[in-house]
Amino acid sequence: MSFPIQTLVVNPAGEEKHTVGPLDAQVRLVNTDGTAFSAVSGAYELQAAGEDTLGAVKRFAPEQTLGNVDDNIAKAAAAAPTKDEYDKLVTAFNTLAKQFNDLVAGFEASGMIKLPEKK
Repeated sequence: MSFPIQTLVVNPAGEEKHTVGPLDAQVRLVNTDGTAFSAVSGAYELQAAGEDTLGAVKRFAPEQTLGNVDDNIAKAAAAAPTKDEYDKLVTAFNTLAKQFNDLVAGFEASGMIKLPEKK
């Protein structure tokens, strides 16, 4: 003999705490195989984002933050820069270029963008 399946509806909790009373049903949730039910049982897995598919994108963490490049370049640049000022400007530019390339590579690795094929 089989018993009908009883449907239980889970409602969000209200503002005040609920005190268990005599009319509250005591229930135990189990899976169809008898194992304990878990609301985070992994029934849904978020798919990866694709070119035509919405989905999850991993967060990109660069090795270092983008520094205050504007100030660095302004200090290094002059009307007639010395060798030292020129070298500082080149270093600031190269640092910025590396940070930019790392950022774009991170976007590509996470699937946010697709770079064109290299020729």
